[in-house]
Amino acid sequence: MINFYICLELRRCFDLFDQDHSGFISSSELKNLCRAMELHVTDEEVKDLVRQMDRVINSLLKIFN
Repeated sequence: MINFYICLELRRCFDLFDQDHSGFISSSELKNLCRAMELHVTDEEVKDLVRQMDRVINSLLKIFN
């Protein structure tokens, strides 16, 4: 079960990646994250990641917003 402190930490991490504070992590923000982690991904790979994660992330975003 996710407790209050885990939710706070998840929100803090999310906010680090949501650089424009839109409430969403855009593909460009995701690509910046990958670069920061020294992962070299193409635009198409990022788009594919977003498509795969959208189903799960949309549900999680509703919890935090």
